[in-house]
Amino acid sequence: AFDKKVVIKALEQMQSLPGEEYLEKIVQVPFELPLPGKTSLRKLLFERLQPIFADTPNEIFDQIYWSNVYFNGIDHWITTPRNIVRLTNTLRVTYPAVKGEVNPVDFVAIEALRVFCPPVYDIIRKNPEAFTGHTRDTGVLASNMDNIKLFHNSWIEQVQEEDREPVKRLLMRIFPKLEAVWGNTWYGVNWTSTWRKQLRVCSPDIFPIYFRLSIPEGDISNAEMKALLSLACDSKVFGAKLVELANQQRPDGTTRVRAFLERLEDYTEKEIPLNCVPSILQALFDAGDQLLRPEDEPRGVLDFGNDIRIGRIIWQLLSRLAEPKRFDVLKKAISKGKAIAVIVTEVATLGQQHGKYGANRPEPEENRLISTQHLQELEKIALEKVRNAAKQNALLQAPKLPLVLYRWRDWAGEDEVKRWVQQVISNDKGLVEFLEKFLQKNFIQSLSDVVGRIRYRLDPEWLKPFLEPSQIIDRVRKLAQSDELTENQKIALMRFIEEYEIRQRGMDPNNPSAWEVG
Repeated sequence: AFDKKVVIKALEQMQSLPGEEYLEKIVQVPFELPLPGKTSLRKLLFERLQPIFADTPNEIFDQIYWSNVYFNGIDHWITTPRNIVRLTNTLRVTYPAVKGEVNPVDFVAIEALRVFCPPVYDIIRKNPEAFTGHTRDTGVLASNMDNIKLFHNSWIEQVQEEDREPVKRLLMRIFPKLEAVWGNTWYGVNWTSTWRKQLRVCSPDIFPIYFRLSIPEGDISNAEMKALLSLACDSKVFGAKLVELANQQRPDGTTRVRAFLERLEDYTEKEIPLNCVPSILQALFDAGDQLLRPEDEPRGVLDFGNDIRIGRIIWQLLSRLAEPKRFDVLKKAISKGKAIAVIVTEVATLGQQHGKYGANRPEPEENRLISTQHLQELEKIALEKVRNAAKQNALLQAPKLPLVLYRWRDWAGEDEVKRWVQQVISNDKGLVEFLEKFLQKNFIQSLSDVVGRIRYRLDPEWLKPFLEPSQIIDRVRKLAQSDELTENQKIALMRFIEEYEIRQRGMDPNNPSAWEVG
């Protein structure tokens, strides 16, 4: 069996006679094989795909989505049995490495591009930000859409004309962002959680798996996520696992618990059983302070820390409960919990719904998670937690100490807090640790900066509710010369001294010109 045109061309290059005449002398009775029909080709493809995806979970294989993706693009290249063999042989090798970690429909589409349109595959692989994520019709992203459209319209013109429309249709199916480029459909940020949960290639978190054919080091795999969620109904086991993840570092320097908390939000709406909600909340109120790691602090003006992630998870889970049950679960979790910073932060956040703690105005009563009476009870419990931590000499080690002290002052008055502070700073070690807790790391970026810069702050005014800065400045100047300080402690003391001196000159450290003069 052979392709007549190919053989004739080859013969003409080697013989003086026309290739067709030479071929007729060799083959006396040719049989022309009929071209295979589309129906037969599809049947053959699906038969060869079946064993590859046989044990793929049903919940991640959407038949309707598969039909749309297949007929919008993949079917274009299923023209010969050889193409079917090429694609299925590739999938037989690549899919087992990522089974359960990618959406099987998207993976077939991506591998089809790799086999039949390598240049398009390469463009996708090298430009994830242009393909993944959501779109909005307002804000910064909308202003960047002109550049995104220019990029996509430029490379698509380089695709062979017969492949151009199938490629566009296929990519619009698997990358919703492109529906705003070649259509008029926009997807908001709320879709990102759904795509990540569905293991879609359009999720920035899942995208790398499709091209590395493995889970990026330090990430939480889908299999591991399910295993961790299976522990959620046991608060002690679940909390211990969270602390374990907080002690595991990723290649980028952050911890694995950050990655887990980010993905946990994908399951808070309905996947986590209601009977497991109290256990998860208990684990967070008990072990939450151990998850507030410096490695996971914000790395830019748009980033946020694990305290925000924990708070979002708590609120999303509480929203699924009725108010009486909500309060009972909270009261029990806070009463038994040991995470002072998380407890105080969440009680204060509940109070902001009532117009307290710096809130501009109270929210309508129907929007509040708990009633005024229940808020007062939780505040009393949180206050006792703070007082007990202070008596046990554990409060100074609590993360987010300034916030805890401000709320302690709100609940008990300033005298009680000041007495504790004076006790803490009565020795040099306590003074250094106390100041270190007030050190803030800010990110600043001017129009000329390619990346943001870190600037540390420690304004003496922040301490005035608890002590008089002038009473400690001489001690701090002396302590700053010590060789026994950590790098962070040195920064804290030097920033306190610098900003104290700026204020002594009658200038405001919040004004950039004050630093230029200093």
